[in-house]
Amino acid sequence: MKYTKREERRQIEKAFKLLLVQHDLDLKKFCKRFDYSYPMVYQRITLNSIEHDFVNEMIHKLDKSLFLQQLNGKLVISRKF
Repeated sequence: MKYTKREERRQIEKAFKLLLVQHDLDLKKFCKRFDYSYPMVYQRITLNSIEHDFVNEMIHKLDKSLFLQQLNGKLVISRKF
């Protein structure tokens, strides 16, 4: 699934940044540690579109038990039910 709407990307960005803070990282440090291109990740999250699988790939680098899910109409990062 591809997220192209601004509100969807904003929710993903907020949830992912919260996850990064929980691991004492910011987006630049995360990209450097896991060998992602910072400009590419930043553009996907904030400006363009981002794939569901790509978001889960990044999440699993930090915690394999967490997933991007839609709960109550919002995109959140949590454990699967």
